[in-house]
Amino acid sequence: MESYLSQPLGLYLFRRYCEAEAHGIEKLFFLQDVYAYRRIPQHNRRVLKAKAIYATYINPQQPATISSVTQPPPHHTTPQAAGASSAAAAATTPARTHPLLASTKNPGETNYAWKRESSISMTTAKELYCTFKCEAALLGVRGDLTEEIGKQLEDVNLQSGTSMLPLTLFDELEACVVSALEHHQMEGFKASLFFKRFMHFLYIQQREIGEDDFSLLRVLGRGGFGMVNGAIKRSTGKILVV
Repeated sequence: MESYLSQPLGLYLFRRYCEAEAHGIEKLFFLQDVYAYRRIPQHNRRVLKAKAIYATYINPQQPATISSVTQPPPHHTTPQAAGASSAAAAATTPARTHPLLASTKNPGETNYAWKRESSISMTTAKELYCTFKCEAALLGVRGDLTEEIGKQLEDVNLQSGTSMLPLTLFDELEACVVSALEHHQMEGFKASLFFKRFMHFLYIQQREIGEDDFSLLRVLGRGGFGMVNGAIKRSTGKILVV
């Protein structure tokens, strides 16, 4: 599981699979946010990032739904005008999307990067997941593990000159989330077209490149190391000098 997620294309295709199944996408966003958290050098920014992660994934609050369209007073509105106003409001009000999915970007707009950096073994991670498993939670984990993170965030001083938040703050929860993904999504991912595309990419990436992979266009000349040819790579269509 970790070997797939540690590769940008593997993480991207696994995310596409989770989006298609509408399950597990929040866990992937959490992993990427934790990866970004560890790379923040400034104390105050790291604290803000950690609190944002906690509020988004561990203790999410349901925002109040407020209409962005102001309705006219009832005593100034006729039944015909009320119907027209309702239709206009429905047309101008944007469709609500999940706040996490709304921030999703396509390849080229963001880096799909994650890799396990903690020292927690896979066996320990599975034991932690079995201990704190909670299907009702957004990350599939709840209990003393998440409460301890909340206590550390309550005690931290935003204006402190030195960081009191360790880089290992989310390590145990991260390990549980990876185990949850492997337990719930891995089997379906391996049976999907997304996994077949990933395996095809790895095959192309690892196999040796030979003359059959290029189509010769023309001879450009001769150099100190032999003949120089202009060629096109069949798999990508890129023009190269070989």
